[in-house]
Amino acid sequence: MKKKLPLALLSCYIILLNLSAQKAAEGNRMEENQPSPKEQGIAPDTTTNTLDTLAKVTTQSLFEKIKGDSIYQMVLTADFGKLIDTRFIKDAPKQQATLSLKNDSTEWQIPVKIALRGRFRRKICDFPPIKLDFPKEQLQEMGLHPKFDELKLVTHCLASPESDQTLLKEYWAYRLYNQLTPNSFKVHLVQITYLDINNPSQTEKRLAFIIENNKELANRIGGTLVSKFGLSPEQLDAHTYYQTLLFNFMIGNVDWNVLAQRNIKYIQKDSALLVVPYDFDQSAIVHAPYAKPHPDAGQKKLEDRLCLGHFPDASTLEIYIEQFSDLEDAFSFFKQCPYLLDKYKLRMENYVNSFYEPLDNKKYLRKTFLK
Repeated sequence: MKKKLPLALLSCYIILLNLSAQKAAEGNRMEENQPSPKEQGIAPDTTTNTLDTLAKVTTQSLFEKIKGDSIYQMVLTADFGKLIDTRFIKDAPKQQATLSLKNDSTEWQIPVKIALRGRFRRKICDFPPIKLDFPKEQLQEMGLHPKFDELKLVTHCLASPESDQTLLKEYWAYRLYNQLTPNSFKVHLVQITYLDINNPSQTEKRLAFIIENNKELANRIGGTLVSKFGLSPEQLDAHTYYQTLLFNFMIGNVDWNVLAQRNIKYIQKDSALLVVPYDFDQSAIVHAPYAKPHPDAGQKKLEDRLCLGHFPDASTLEIYIEQFSDLEDAFSFFKQCPYLLDKYKLRMENYVNSFYEPLDNKKYLRKTFLK
């Protein structure tokens, strides 16, 4: 059953951090050897919208520039006390801030408006995730696509230095899904310094990662972002649904729902409604300190795997089991990241291995995945 492909030369896409938990030598950084996947299937632009028309000649987005220019260091300057105070305020106004970006050869700044985001994490995190809203006019002046002006910044959440490890594990969950399909959110890992304008002598340097803009993802794969609630799996693109179903099972994630469109995005591409999962912090492979079992889904402990759907028949299931088996080596390339502590690498490796171990057992497959 298990087929292995040669392990590609993959490495952690990150600069070296001067954090005791990572025990890394100052000044070094690792570059990712895996080439970025080629953009495919971009739909031709037929609208008259100004920003869409501009995109014909301005094809690069801010996210692509940050990733392509190997921007590994950022400084975000803002009134963070005021920002954190908005955690329980719905639709709180965005605040002015400045983002500095740096690579080995250049440094530049751009104004940005920021706001807290997320439903659960904004309530429980010491430092919740942030939405970055960049001025369209300045993006246009920089030759960048002004339509993709918002980015999600995933932060360390809890004050403990160990939270950087939790963030790294969620980053790698996204990267694992990138191995499975281009119909997935790209992510980029950075070292970021938070500088409070009211106390500039006190800075905090942490890990963070940015997530590809929702509409940019849809544009990249040639579709349109849509919101549709109350759907059944039969109304979705079967291929991307089965990939989502099996991947979430593999990483122990039950924090998603088709009916409520929870932690999944829908991309309308021609007649197909593609499924793209995101937000993996509640999964067993990430094992965030705040993650709890979902008893309503039948989960007794966080490590319990539950299949929140079914495959229609054994032959269809076999196709996706084969695909995942072919990617077994690729699904373990997080072990090459020098900044993820060995104990977490081992735990993640063991958990992924526990997914593969019973796949030769036909009785297990029928009971777990078939109606």
